[in-house]
Amino acid sequence: MLYNETEAMYVLGAVLKEPELILSNKYNLTKEDFKPSKFHSILFSIINNLSIKGIRDIEPIDIGNLCSPYKAQMEVLEDNNYIDFVETIKSIAKEKNFIYYYNNLRKFTVLRYYKNEGFPIEKIYDETLDDDSQMEKLNGLSVEDIITYFGDIQSKIKKEFVGNGTQEEIQAGVGFEETKERFKETPYYGANLQSLYQTSLYRGWCRGHLILRSAPSGFGKTILGVADLCMVCAKEYWDIEKEKWVVNKNRQGAGLFINTEMDLMTELTPMFIAWIANVSRSDIADGVYHIGEEERVDYAIKVLQESEIYLVDDPKFTISSLESTLRDYAENKNILYAIMDYLQDNGIVGKEMKKTHEIVARDTIILNLAENLKVIARELNIGIMTSTQLNGNEKTADIIDEACLSGGKAIKNKIDAGCIIMFPRKKELQLTENFGVKRGFHGMKPNIVSHSFKIRFGKYGTNIKIFQYADLGTGRITDLYVVNVFNEPINVEIPIFEEDL
Repeated sequence: MLYNETEAMYVLGAVLKEPELILSNKYNLTKEDFKPSKFHSILFSIINNLSIKGIRDIEPIDIGNLCSPYKAQMEVLEDNNYIDFVETIKSIAKEKNFIYYYNNLRKFTVLRYYKNEGFPIEKIYDETLDDDSQMEKLNGLSVEDIITYFGDIQSKIKKEFVGNGTQEEIQAGVGFEETKERFKETPYYGANLQSLYQTSLYRGWCRGHLILRSAPSGFGKTILGVADLCMVCAKEYWDIEKEKWVVNKNRQGAGLFINTEMDLMTELTPMFIAWIANVSRSDIADGVYHIGEEERVDYAIKVLQESEIYLVDDPKFTISSLESTLRDYAENKNILYAIMDYLQDNGIVGKEMKKTHEIVARDTIILNLAENLKVIARELNIGIMTSTQLNGNEKTADIIDEACLSGGKAIKNKIDAGCIIMFPRKKELQLTENFGVKRGFHGMKPNIVSHSFKIRFGKYGTNIKIFQYADLGTGRITDLYVVNVFNEPINVEIPIFEEDL
């Protein structure tokens, strides 16, 4: 039987003593976890309702009072002598062991799900064999391992019978006349990025493309990614120059942010609000506002709620989980753009890759992640942006390029456009200090430089540097000037779109 009553009892005992466990975002207990036992399922539902009502140490009398109007459920409780049962499991349950029993309970829930969907589960848990031997095997697996196992089965079936979903065949040149004429009317550009210089260099953020933005640790990669997602998804934003709310004409549709490190509500969501309202996230987090800011934040919350931006927390991501999430939101939420916070070896994705690779180095993991994101972007026709850390070469390198990437030089071949963000170096500022004055930015000085090392469809060459001012409180960026690898100014045309005419 795909249910362990003893472990379920320990979980129920723990939540009776500490109902906050049910309300915690760390755990995802549901009635489904106790479904094989009608008694346990009813008892959990009552505990859940009592915890929502604020009771913090649940006694049999609380359970009886809540359930007494429901005769059928009360009869089940009484048939199972719920008063003695509750007192017993509360006395034996230890909160410090909760995670162990919770994880085992969830493993059975996952296995029941896959069994009900028609998947063969015998290699994970064979119900025809004795429970002890199967539990020993199950104890060596996590919920993530089980999901990855069945995800791999699906991937193999897809490769065998469907292919990779991206293969396309045409005879070169046939039908291009129409495309050529269409380019005259609408040049090949994707959506605007925050930086119009980068928009020009990359031909915008095109669907099907993978853009990489890398930087040293703690440099603001996440908030800059949030800002670019807002740029293509937010319905409105506060215009600094006009000092009013304006419709975002660059909006393309729904978007997705896959988070790996931050709390979605208290840390990540304020970044979106900050960009839309142009109010520093530190002010939002402090709850202290300057004149007019709180009203803008309140309105920005409504804008964000209507902008179809979805946040997913996946700290234990694998290649399979990323593909599953992106596919789900592309097919069911119609997202057009997505941010994967940043590529890293989280320990889980490496374990997944070792099933098919004898040796898995850290750089190989990051390279494979990038390669798979590019394939997914093309297959789903969505624009994806992500980032990486740097490997330390940036501290001494004259030219900031792919040699500085965590993940190795080869990652350059997997992306459509890529840049590395750094603080301006003293030599760069000395050679370019007058360029900003000539552009008339009223003394605004650059605090970041975007070194563009990969520009697949550009016409200005590579290793182009954009000097910018970044407000890391809001994520908003102001372009100042552009130079080549020799710190000589170059003229990059800012694209003019129909709505600007």
